[in-house]
Amino acid sequence: MEYKVLKPQYFEKFKCIGSKCEDTCCKGWNITIDRKTYKKYMKTKNNYMKGKFKNGIKRYRRSNTETEYALFDLKNGFCPFLDSKNLCEIYTELGPESMCNTCKEYPRVYYHVNGVFQKGLTLSCPESARVVLLNKEIMEFDLVEEDVDHKYSIVNIDSKDDSRILAKYFEELRIFSIAIIQNRRFTIDERLIILGLFVKSVENTSDKNSILNIINEYNLNIEKGYYDNITKTINLEQTTESQFNFILHLVNQIVGTKNIFGSNFSKDISDMINGLALDKGSLKNSRSIFIKSYNLYYKNFIKDKEYIFENYLVNYIFINNFPYNLDDNIKLSYSYLIINYIIIKLILIGMCAYYDKEMSIDKFVYLIQNYSRSMLHDNSLNNKIYKYLEEYNVNTINHMILMIGK
Repeated sequence: MEYKVLKPQYFEKFKCIGSKCEDTCCKGWNITIDRKTYKKYMKTKNNYMKGKFKNGIKRYRRSNTETEYALFDLKNGFCPFLDSKNLCEIYTELGPESMCNTCKEYPRVYYHVNGVFQKGLTLSCPESARVVLLNKEIMEFDLVEEDVDHKYSIVNIDSKDDSRILAKYFEELRIFSIAIIQNRRFTIDERLIILGLFVKSVENTSDKNSILNIINEYNLNIEKGYYDNITKTINLEQTTESQFNFILHLVNQIVGTKNIFGSNFSKDISDMINGLALDKGSLKNSRSIFIKSYNLYYKNFIKDKEYIFENYLVNYIFINNFPYNLDDNIKLSYSYLIINYIIIKLILIGMCAYYDKEMSIDKFVYLIQNYSRSMLHDNSLNNKIYKYLEEYNVNTINHMILMIGK
């Protein structure tokens, strides 16, 4: 069936590189099988694969959907159909048409939003991360008409019929949010601060005209230079203290998070810990190293690479339908955006301290990919961190802005 389709221009550039990939999407997480494919597997005439399917697949009893009907029964964390060459035996034995929807489409993600079919890429795949993050030009989107299959849509949103004002006009809010993040007149930190001020302005808005007026007001203020050098208003000492305390809490939470150590992300965490000497026992010394790394190594490294953060944030806003939130809580949507950004930024500061001049774009991209794979497919860390922020009453937009820094 033909639909309007909204997709970033990067979408068509992605191609799976198979056994050449430095990671594998066939380990470390649940891989679901749709009902139609499961039935096909159970009826296969291929005797070798019949035995493999019998021992390598289990019904997913907790799910009541057609799309998550069964699971691959992982062996030591790996899909049992992954061969010694890092290739899928279902693909090699039965052909690409026999792949389940999950394996056929990953890392592509699909959403049906207000009558428009959205296509994007998650960054937990190394190749998709490169395709999305390494383009130095502004990320652009195309609205076209294409044949689409609804079975791939994992989220369906109809905000136009939502009585909540922020939900009803989330598309206008998202378009403006992306415009702020792509405004290269400002640094990434400045853009996120402006976005925070905007979120604060619309947080309690109750009518359409107010939202449109606020958007127009911010556009006018940006044009007039009202937000130029906005980070000068931030107390650097308070920012450093907030960021450093956040690092300590982050390390404590990550160390206790299931399956992190043993993943590629654990290497990035270890590099940060070693770079900031967090394992040496002197917090005063670690704090001093953190300040030095931020001012010397990190700033020097990131100055011509902010487009990577820009692409990450725009992609996050797009595929997460920011700021749409089931709880109608735009502050919560903004907080999660900033938490993810701050985690990556602070680990990057520690890695810059560890690698110094050997810090590279590849390591930066792998950090985002490793983080996406380990953490963004498991909300437990984000939830723990947000509870920590709530407990210490530092989950306000003002505090999020403070943690962004300068």
